[in-house]
Amino acid sequence: MNFTRQIVSNVTSGDWRVCFSLRGQACRPVRGRCCGTQLELAQFLIADNCYGSVYDVLVDGNERSPNYHVYDFRGWTYTTLKFNRLGLTPSTAKGQEICFSVRGSTCPDLDTLCKGYGCQVALGNVAGQEKEYCCPYQKVTWPQP
Repeated sequence: MNFTRQIVSNVTSGDWRVCFSLRGQACRPVRGRCCGTQLELAQFLIADNCYGSVYDVLVDGNERSPNYHVYDFRGWTYTTLKFNRLGLTPSTAKGQEICFSVRGSTCPDLDTLCKGYGCQVALGNVAGQEKEYCCPYQKVTWPQP
């Protein structure tokens, strides 16, 4: 996944829009099980105060609803923004975009949304019939002003 663009869509309200695009790359197996895995979800680690601030989601040009999940792990709380049921194969994922708008009043910029420079993003599948769960994370960065 790679950062495509950030667009301020409504200067009056302070809301903004961001897009990420998927790109192809040579498969680097994570414990030998992720190559060729279908891409079914993208999960962004976000700041707690940005929960509920995302709207107008488009995945491959199709409208979606944002999903959030809060995890408690070893005394820490983690908030994620999830996009489920992507249904992409390694060959169809290349070039697809995930775009969304963010309410600037609660989450003023990409650095705030992602809790610093770069977003932690997990891309993966959903475990099921004869499939292991595979969801390696990566850090997606963007040019600094």
